[in-house]
Amino acid sequence: PWAYADLRRLDPADDAPTHAADILAVYTRTSGYDLQIRLDLLDLTFADNYLVEIHLWDNTHYAQSPLIIQIPAMGANRLIQPAGVDSPLRVRSYRNPSLDTITIAINRIFIGERYHFDIYTYLSPADPTAADQALDIRSDGAPPLGRAPFLLAFTDSYPAYTPAQAMRRWDGAHTGPTGERHGLRNVLDNAERYGIPVALLDLKTPTSLSALDFVGKIDQIQRMAARRLLTLPDVAFGEPADVSLTYSREAAQAFGLPASPFVYAPFWGLLPAYRYQFIELPDSTHLARHAGQTLIPLPTLADGQATDDGLSLEVRRLLIQTALSPDAGDVVVLGGSLPHSTWGDSDMASAAFAYIAAHPWLWALNGEDLLSFPVGAKYVSPPPPTPATPSPIYTTQGQETNLDSAALQSRLLSEFHKAPENPLTDSAWQMYFALTAPTEDTRLQSLRAQYLGGVGGLLAASRWAENPEQQAGCAFDLDYDGQNECLLVSPEYFAVVETDGARLTLLFSRDESGVHQLIGHTAQFAVGISDPSEWKATRGEGADPAQIMGAFSDTPKPFENYTPAWTSNDTLILTGTQVRRVKTFRLTVSGLEIRYYSKAPLSTRIPIAIDPWQRFHTGWESEIRADLSPNGWTWGLADGIRLEVRTEAPFSAQGITVSIPFLSQAENPNLDYPAGHFYPFPLSVMEIQANGDFTILLSLP
Repeated sequence: PWAYADLRRLDPADDAPTHAADILAVYTRTSGYDLQIRLDLLDLTFADNYLVEIHLWDNTHYAQSPLIIQIPAMGANRLIQPAGVDSPLRVRSYRNPSLDTITIAINRIFIGERYHFDIYTYLSPADPTAADQALDIRSDGAPPLGRAPFLLAFTDSYPAYTPAQAMRRWDGAHTGPTGERHGLRNVLDNAERYGIPVALLDLKTPTSLSALDFVGKIDQIQRMAARRLLTLPDVAFGEPADVSLTYSREAAQAFGLPASPFVYAPFWGLLPAYRYQFIELPDSTHLARHAGQTLIPLPTLADGQATDDGLSLEVRRLLIQTALSPDAGDVVVLGGSLPHSTWGDSDMASAAFAYIAAHPWLWALNGEDLLSFPVGAKYVSPPPPTPATPSPIYTTQGQETNLDSAALQSRLLSEFHKAPENPLTDSAWQMYFALTAPTEDTRLQSLRAQYLGGVGGLLAASRWAENPEQQAGCAFDLDYDGQNECLLVSPEYFAVVETDGARLTLLFSRDESGVHQLIGHTAQFAVGISDPSEWKATRGEGADPAQIMGAFSDTPKPFENYTPAWTSNDTLILTGTQVRRVKTFRLTVSGLEIRYYSKAPLSTRIPIAIDPWQRFHTGWESEIRADLSPNGWTWGLADGIRLEVRTEAPFSAQGITVSIPFLSQAENPNLDYPAGHFYPFPLSVMEIQANGDFTILLSLP
């Protein structure tokens, strides 16, 4: 390949009437028995008409009069030797429109050791006036001092919460801005193939790394990071930033990724604990300095930077302008939000990375380069952002609660400050961060707010795990919606039952190894991944019909009101008059017994979430164990606990691991994937279809 040492001249863009005649760079080198000259043009197609003419002098045959070489777009190449010289020269030329280059080769043995040349382009062989030119290019000349430094940086690197999303974000079909094959794979594979460093600004979050591990791609991330092809900042993916940064660093370590001197904090201000921070700057062409901290701009260029022809013309112009700039601090920042970027398109990514690799005057910055790159601007603090309008929060019956999203966040943060350090508090933080992440989508913001109260249930369980006690009753508003929940609590189990739907939203156990989650609702792990046209924020926890809001969430009418009552042996009886159904819940020595008494056919689901914090390390998916028998379904961890669900009613069951056989393939839009492919990590779901009375036993074998 051509190297920077072969480069002899850079030339401005747009100083010729056509792109095909517009010289950007000139190179020369010897290769075997050939003398080679290469031109980089602004743009070149097979349909373009042009003539390239070279006037070459050397220190032997062509010292007085030049050898003239003419390379037309069509027809034979031509050599014009000066009078009295008849060297047996041959000239060959190679036109490469995909890289916008023309290479000319002459047998080297008949050219002197030192040579220099002028090069001209014409709009056609008949045109008498040169369209562009580069003069006095010397074989022993030094490369230009300037190159075009650029940073290729992406946000929304891998937002994946289900196996389906993990597959689609990696190598999806009919997705991305052009509706073609698209995903992170196309960035990473091409970056690794061509040795072009990229920055994935928000990859180091627990959920993203866990999803990447599920599809078997963490090893590529580790490998590229070790080769310095990936810049992976620590990520403040939620507020409080110090808490989310701790989880980012812990996840990176658990997945075998290096610590970073860089930090990325979307939507938040400066984090002075880090010396280098990626942040939106008013001047995206320079790094900035503030109080000893180096600030690196985010990409602001419009999308369409990568094209089927390589880099867009706009990007090429910016790059050559930067290469020729006298300001050593000039930089071009490319990339952007990956799901909306043509950089993720399979064909466009391949063409763009190939273009970069083939043009040595382009300098792709890696992390080490950024540490020493000149700082060219002072940081100007932007005006504080306009606070988001708080979203009202509703019950499932459509009644507005006493707290809006801002007040509820404040209440929950107060609870977090008092929460013990244990895995349930960690899970509560993960849910809180997912539901409070800033977004410009006001509908999504309002949707997330409806599920935020669920964090309160996790915090209540966290407190119980530290101080277990026996209690039962229906006077507990754990989710701050103004409607009481029922609790069945012993030193070994903690169960939360909502009276709207008689739903078991959370179930935890406690033994000598610690506390364990057994049952959880899907909103604990992902909200807003369904069809937005079906969202109805005024339905509270029923706002997103794709959610499974706890075990025994029945269809039809999953949020019908039930009336609670208690027996003398602490059995909870919930009666749904409108649906002609009664459910009972009773803690046993081995778990929880649920009985259904129904006058109508029903379908109910049981989402099983075994210790979800165990998915934040390498190889977690290989530790999952599932067993299906005629009367039950068992789901859990090889070296941990497993929940067995037994019933005499007809049922089916599957979990996220059903997707594993498909992960070695690209997404196929014509394939009918199983239901588990669409469950949030790390769930399995058991679905019961029944008509009449039946019993379910949840137990730890």
